Amino acid sequence: VFWSFKVVLSDLYLVLLIRSRLSVYELKERRVPKYNDLWVDRRDIQSLYTVKKISGIVTVIKITEETFLTGDIGGKVKVWDIKTGSKLRTLDIGSAVQDFGFLGDFFVTVGGIN
Repeated sequence: VFWSFKVVLSDLYLVLLIRSRLSVYELKERRVPKYNDLWVDRRDIQSLYTVKKISGIVTVIKITEETFLTGDIGGKVKVWDIKTGSKLRTLDIGSAVQDFGFLGDFFVTVGGIN
């Protein structure tokens, strides 16, 4: 049985993939007093939702401002709404997705199996 474990962190969100279950958490900043004149920044973690079954073997996850993207070994890149977990779009790359990124207006992928 193949399973995957991925962790992706941004300033506002934490995305965890364990096996095929994907959980999204929101990070909220708060300041707490430590001493009389010193404040310490802390982050509270609040669970937003869990997607119980992500199809495909996920190889990469990236977070943007309002979405997160998953790439899988089957050549699919899926775009998800980060606040609701709704799948917005699926792109078929044609080969296993090893990594991807944005270069200006372009979406660049690295694919294939080594």
